[in-house]
Amino acid sequence: MSLKQSVSVEDAINLLNELLELDAGAIGALVANRVPCNEGIADHYSVQVEQRNGGFNVGLLGIINGLFGIDDDGWGAITCEFDCGNLLKFRRVTTNDKENGKNQHDFHVIFNRACDYCGDDSREAMPLHGEYGDGKHYSYLCMNCFESLGLTFGDKEGTQ
Repeated sequence: MSLKQSVSVEDAINLLNELLELDAGAIGALVANRVPCNEGIADHYSVQVEQRNGGFNVGLLGIINGLFGIDDDGWGAITCEFDCGNLLKFRRVTTNDKENGKNQHDFHVIFNRACDYCGDDSREAMPLHGEYGDGKHYSYLCMNCFESLGLTFGDKEGTQ
């Protein structure tokens, strides 16, 4: 197989759905996971970013949608359907989605990963893998601890 010179929205949706069939857990976790990002990414003209707890977070689907741009209403091309927290499929955004205010950020998945700093496993702890301001290695931090340590995405030296 040779490298593709272009990829359509349908190509992306088909690949995402194919991968979902192969490993729903992995693809569901990738789609649900958000990482903190800076204002540069938050202000990008087509990447979809959510604002939460005074910071910005970006996920895989927001970046993929950024490849295809946004429509006149500011929506990306691809969304996903969930049922009881389970990712069912990827599809094109419809007029009905927009009219009902539904978008890919209308869900929140809670993982049972304990925060390495506070030990709380009731919130979503994101993977970090690095040494930060206090010289300790963190594999997972919840957003509260990430912010309380004064960390920002890309920093390896937070301020306390």
